Amino acid sequence: MKYIVSISFGTSKQNFDRTIRFRDDVVRISQYGADFDTEVVAHLLKKYDGHCDVIALSGFQPPVRVGRRTFHHPDSERLKSIPKKLPSPWAMSFAILSSPGLLDALGLGK
Repeated sequence: MKYIVSISFGTSKQNFDRTIRFRDDVVRISQYGADFDTEVVAHLLKKYDGHCDVIALSGFQPPVRVGRRTFHHPDSERLKSIPKKLPSPWAMSFAILSSPGLLDALGLGK
């Protein structure tokens, strides 16, 4: 079974833990909202690093480009650097942004 942990900067009122079938795999998806507290996000990143297959982050400030310069929000950069055992936590968020109907198709969008 694959295990995805989704950490949102937003509300914890939408937390869930579900197991779904996706193609030929069984996937467990756990969603945790941090109630806009970066220290909660940091705690969750440390807790699940190495204990799941993917950590997805959402609700954070993306980099801003102005001309040839790119500006990164300090909290986003600090949080992105916390996981040491997993690849970039931005990968799943990119997949969701690239396929807006993905979560709805999996029955998780609402």
